[in-house]
Amino acid sequence: EESRTEGFYPYELAEIYAQAGDETRALDWLERACNEHDFMMQYVRVAPNLEPLREEPRYREIVRRGCAVAE
Repeated sequence: EESRTEGFYPYELAEIYAQAGDETRALDWLERACNEHDFMMQYVRVAPNLEPLREEPRYREIVRRGCAVAE
């Protein structure tokens, strides 16, 4: 509900879940951010909040696919 009224981006939700230790949901939201071309994905490689995901194969695949590049 809050995302509809406040305008959260999928990337921001991925950061929240990553910090909460829910890697599966964090990666699900990063996938969505990638698919929706969320402009915040330009920070995916350097964002400290995503540090818990760096070794995950799904994270690496998201970066490999080019989702980390600003469009």
